[in-house]
Amino acid sequence: MELLQLKYFCLVAKYENMTKAAKELHIVQPAISQSIRRLEKEMGVQLFDRKGKKLSLNKAGSYLYETLPDIITKLDSLKNEVNKIAEKDKQKIAILIEASSSIIPNLISSYKVDHQDVKFSLLNQDFNQWDLCITSQTSSEATQEGDIVLLEEEILLATDDEKYREETQIDLMKLKDQELIGLREGRIFRTMTDNYLDQLGIQPNYSHESDNPAMVREIIDALGGYAFYPEKTWGDIHNPKIKTLHICNGSFRRKIILKVNKKKSSQVLQEFVEYMVQYYFEMKKLL
Repeated sequence: MELLQLKYFCLVAKYENMTKAAKELHIVQPAISQSIRRLEKEMGVQLFDRKGKKLSLNKAGSYLYETLPDIITKLDSLKNEVNKIAEKDKQKIAILIEASSSIIPNLISSYKVDHQDVKFSLLNQDFNQWDLCITSQTSSEATQEGDIVLLEEEILLATDDEKYREETQIDLMKLKDQELIGLREGRIFRTMTDNYLDQLGIQPNYSHESDNPAMVREIIDALGGYAFYPEKTWGDIHNPKIKTLHICNGSFRRKIILKVNKKKSSQVLQEFVEYMVQYYFEMKKLL
């Protein structure tokens, strides 16, 4: 039994005439006749008395006609509520953040000024539940199909060492015995810097590590030392004694990549992706 069948029945019962009901519904009469016969078959009773082409409601039909309007109204309302729930679910965006974490809060805050109904879930581990993933890779690596490059940046070295106060660049070969500050092993940026050092034949020695880029920045500010530092996405260093230097041992750059989960699709998600791309584009002009 379908909702459309019940609506057809109500209109036929109203006029007690198939032709008038078919004209109002803008369908051919055989279609509405078949719908009524299927309804009667499914219910196991005749709903109309038929004398030639003339129809009249019988007792069963009259009872159904009196009862159906409230039921149809509730079913229509239920459908609307279910659609609202489904739509709200589409308005929640899960973002896996593997890079550029300092930029995302301001980006979301800016977006929500005109999109207050959109909710966000920020993830730091891959539970295969993300809609978007912000990650990074070295600039020399090929970008996968469908990935969006949000920006590219140089990797610098931050230090408070006085002997580099007037310098603009640094040779990492001179730092073989120096301790570093950085992210914990396994983080994408840490793997990137360790691989770079490995190519130079340098075994890194970390004195302070953290899972959180913001904490690494705080440690650099508070304690000084040596740390790899992305030029754009980690923000400013507030300690005036800390200087960022270009690395002269060969190009060391990375791309910030936006991945879109191909299994997830909605108008809200597409609009946010477009907003994010434009946000990073505008940000690059200011940096």
